[in-house]
Amino acid sequence: MQVRNVLMVLVAFFLGLVALSANAQRTPVPVIDYVNESWSRPDSKQLTADQVRQAIRAAIQEHKAEGKYPWQVEPTSDGNLLATVGVRNKHIVRVTVSNTASNFSVVYQGSADMKAAKTPEGWTIHPFYNRWVGDLVRAIKEKLSRT
Repeated sequence: MQVRNVLMVLVAFFLGLVALSANAQRTPVPVIDYVNESWSRPDSKQLTADQVRQAIRAAIQEHKAEGKYPWQVEPTSDGNLLATVGVRNKHIVRVTVSNTASNFSVVYQGSADMKAAKTPEGWTIHPFYNRWVGDLVRAIKEKLSRT
């Protein structure tokens, strides 16, 4: 009977560790904004601001077609783009995408069910936000380098 009790304690301890590590992975982290991101082109071709904006829209569509998270994009009244993604019909993320002829920025706009909080140091959010937005930024840079 003592062996059974020891096994039960070990199982409870292991389950506690698993629960703690899962919770730690979900601890909010600082939001990463990508400001004035640049890219390189093998041919050094210069693009116009409109060409950059079209390439950004195309990158978002290609990103979705590749089976990545389905970002939706719409123009805003100030000439920027608002990109929104919904994950598992639960988590929603919105970012503003702005650009010039030589750089672009992707900045946190808002979210739902992402543990977002405003702190004196800035916004914190679920760590998956930074992964999703980082993937989007990489897709945009890849498209711009090929456009």
